[in-house]
Amino acid sequence: MKYWIVLSAWLLAASGSLQAAEQKLSQQEEQQLGQIRSILVKHPEIIPGVLGSIESYVEQRQLQQQALAKHKDWLFNNPQMPTMGSSKPELQLVVFTDYNCPYCKRMELEFAKLLREFPNLQVVNVFVPLRQIKAQGTELSSGAFALEVWQQDRKDFPRVHELLMAKNGMHTGNSLQQVAKATGTEQYLKPSSSADELMHTNVRVFSELGFGGTPTLLIGDEVIPGYIDYATLKAVVQQVLERQG
Repeated sequence: MKYWIVLSAWLLAASGSLQAAEQKLSQQEEQQLGQIRSILVKHPEIIPGVLGSIESYVEQRQLQQQALAKHKDWLFNNPQMPTMGSSKPELQLVVFTDYNCPYCKRMELEFAKLLREFPNLQVVNVFVPLRQIKAQGTELSSGAFALEVWQQDRKDFPRVHELLMAKNGMHTGNSLQQVAKATGTEQYLKPSSSADELMHTNVRVFSELGFGGTPTLLIGDEVIPGYIDYATLKAVVQQVLERQG
């Protein structure tokens, strides 16, 4: 993504429009900018294709930002969405996640580290059942079970969430039973129209935002698709906190 941002900046400079769109670049981005300029000077025949790609990216980015503005309250100020961390956060991170996604499970470990190091953060979980509508052997999905626990017995949610994320592979009716028994939440192992409706809306919002998979993370104005390691996650959070400060 940053490749196109840097390349766009150079093309704007070439057209005399850099001051209107200037942004502060990191040292690494400045170096990349120089490399890109050198390539384009040597191969000017590729400039039209590159410009077309950048224009397409900018258009898609604008549409995504419009969709984010439309759904901002749903994502950031929705008490139905399960959260971890501070109840009065300095910064919220919204993650589109799935209990059956292996990369979401890995990402959850990074969130746990992050919340220990930054106790004033909050992670908002938006469950999207991309891999499994219902767990094998039951009429319930893992996400719907977690949402029912959040709505009915919030104090038990963190442990339920932890165990659901810790399961290797796809959830089944048996694995949900095991989690419920370990947490004393068996009474919530039943289909819920409110949880199903929330999950349906989550999937629609996910689609309107143009996202393609889980996990997808929103931090400030940053959209980060896929798993990222802790060092990268921490660096992005620190950058956003610095901009806000």
